[in-house]
Amino acid sequence: MCTVNEKIRKAFEEAKTRLFAGEEMHVHFSEGNSKTNMPSVDLLPLFTCHGRCRETCGKIENGKALPICYACAIANRFPVVMRNYAENTVLAIYRPSQYWEEVSKKMRTCRFMRLFTSGDMIINGYFDNLCKVLADNPHCEMQGFTKCYEIVNRYITEHGRLPDNLHILFSGWFDMLPNNPHGLPESRIYVGELPEGWLSCGGNCAECSCVGLGCWKATTGDIVGLKKH
Repeated sequence: MCTVNEKIRKAFEEAKTRLFAGEEMHVHFSEGNSKTNMPSVDLLPLFTCHGRCRETCGKIENGKALPICYACAIANRFPVVMRNYAENTVLAIYRPSQYWEEVSKKMRTCRFMRLFTSGDMIINGYFDNLCKVLADNPHCEMQGFTKCYEIVNRYITEHGRLPDNLHILFSGWFDMLPNNPHGLPESRIYVGELPEGWLSCGGNCAECSCVGLGCWKATTGDIVGLKKH
């Protein structure tokens, strides 16, 4: 029986083999689930995440067969989702021009998008390219979470600021607090009652984006609480 990590690696290698064998491949976009209700572009979970995720959201808890990560659970349950994540990942790595051209084309048709409901931006050059296509599509607002703090911090240090239409939250995990010298908004996990002073997740990205709640409202110094479930 393969572990989830082994299944993810296998899906990546199979997609890579198909790509280099000449199979035509295009970026897959999720059109949203019951929580997001807006398009997203996703990558393989854990495989494209920072190594620190293996000790936080990617860790397997005692008595459970899967990591805490919900994206791993979904990819493990639905082979077509795993395949789509893998194809997106190999395109982002080996065909970046095509990948970003197709992402930019999608942005042209969208008012709001989510960055990653699966995966993160550890791929070399990913965040710089993301910021470029967002600058080319100023009408498209994108919101997302990341544990790749160093990549975002470096970009801000080099460029002075993030694109105005990018709403990034540094994702924390209980006692793991982000390295956040620029004071970006953060998300934290909680159990029980929402801690005082934290913003709450509205539960529906499409609704929150339109009225400016939760993650879409968060600004310097804010913490958005995500209840562990």
